[in-house]
Amino acid sequence: MAELIVSNCKTASLDKLYQNPPLCDLPQCNCSGCIPETCKRPPQRRNREAHGLTKEMREFATKRFINLGRNIFIAEAQSALTDPFFVLPRVLPGELISKIIDGLLQLDFETLDVLVSDEEIAKLHIMEIWTVAVELRATFQEQKATSKMYVSVV
Repeated sequence: MAELIVSNCKTASLDKLYQNPPLCDLPQCNCSGCIPETCKRPPQRRNREAHGLTKEMREFATKRFINLGRNIFIAEAQSALTDPFFVLPRVLPGELISKIIDGLLQLDFETLDVLVSDEEIAKLHIMEIWTVAVELRATFQEQKATSKMYVSVV
């Protein structure tokens, strides 16, 4: 076992140990002794800055959409109180909120319509969602412009 561990070519060492004929006449094979393993890079984290929003902007937008979802839920639940068999589906699930925020700076109404197409209640309140998205986009663009002016002055 020690010879196998310290040998330059693991495949040749195993062949010698088990008295196997060599597979080819090449001086090197593909084992880790002949060809050193390359250092693998750790997977890169998804860069949310690429979407143009800072972490604080994303948190603010997420809270705003969660609050909107809560308000829509309350409005829908009150109208459903007369029907005892009505079950209110999810209003603004987290995955939908993330998708909206990821594309917020480039979002148009048609894209939003496609994003909410699978959500029954959200589809009914698409204008409210669009209004919040437009307000957030305007706020964030203003913040970015202000921060660029501040950086250029300093």
